[in-house]
Amino acid sequence: GSHAFGVFALASNIDMEGTTVGATVPDGLDQIWGWGVMVEGSTDPQLPSEASLRHCLVEDSTGAGVAVYSGKATLEGVRVRDTQPEPSGQFGRGLQAVAWGETPLRPELTVRGSVIETCYAQGILVTGTDLVVDRTVVQDVAAEPASEAWGPGIELAADLESGRTDATISATLVQRVTGSGVRVFGADVEIGRSVVRDVAPRLLDGHLGEGIALYRSHQLNQPAVVEVRGTVVDQSHGAGMLAFDADVSVEGSVIRSTAPRAADESMGDAVATATLESTAHIRISSSQLVGAARAGLSNFGGAVELGDSLLECNPIDLHGEPWSDSPPIFDDLGGN
Repeated sequence: GSHAFGVFALASNIDMEGTTVGATVPDGLDQIWGWGVMVEGSTDPQLPSEASLRHCLVEDSTGAGVAVYSGKATLEGVRVRDTQPEPSGQFGRGLQAVAWGETPLRPELTVRGSVIETCYAQGILVTGTDLVVDRTVVQDVAAEPASEAWGPGIELAADLESGRTDATISATLVQRVTGSGVRVFGADVEIGRSVVRDVAPRLLDGHLGEGIALYRSHQLNQPAVVEVRGTVVDQSHGAGMLAFDADVSVEGSVIRSTAPRAADESMGDAVATATLESTAHIRISSSQLVGAARAGLSNFGGAVELGDSLLECNPIDLHGEPWSDSPPIFDDLGGN
């Protein structure tokens, strides 16, 4: 095993194939780090860090399995597993990419044909990053022990310096995670031909548990813009998809078997959208919203377009009420 970092690339290029990085423990003095692979870019655009990992195993790290700080990384056929929290009980992420430094370069991360599993806090966390996730499994993400609050499969957020995350997620499975399957804060995201299932509420208070959850960015005060196509969201809590102030398109997708919130037995909607600061817009076409504990589609002051879609086996198919002084708007596109 190693201390602090298993592999550390600073303003350099690394190419790893068929390599195992295991049992990385925190620095002995400060009891921090313990990351399996760390890729850190320079503030000089002429000196970026680039990493290529192919058919590698990163296991038994502490804090983070693979971390990309203002660098570029490509993972193909990589398994990142058994990442543990730091001694403080914080973190334990499988994979993270963030902007870093006084003049940070925008991170770039590509993950193909890989498995990110048995970790804490987030399976994949990116902020202000160009991200591609393809043919990948993210599974078995537990809540961070220190807060008992979060354990989403994939979390995508904006960054004050490097801007909105631009993410494409395709042919990917997210399962057995905590709090949210995919959680988005003010990012531009495309999700296609993927499955999000078996999302547990957070340990702290029994709230959350949504399959896909969309929020404004705290840093930029901008809404999420998301397209979901050919995707299944199954066995969530509270809402299969929850969209606050978001601009969303859902096409050819199935959102089913949504249970109530564990905390208070409320909600349980396949799709729930709400206006807080700016009008939420959602367009749903050629999709199925079925088997929800309460409503197929809830609209709290948003603008909804619905066409060629099936809503059935829900106690309430459509529910609307004013929110933040905005009336609910429904536009029937026909074929429902």
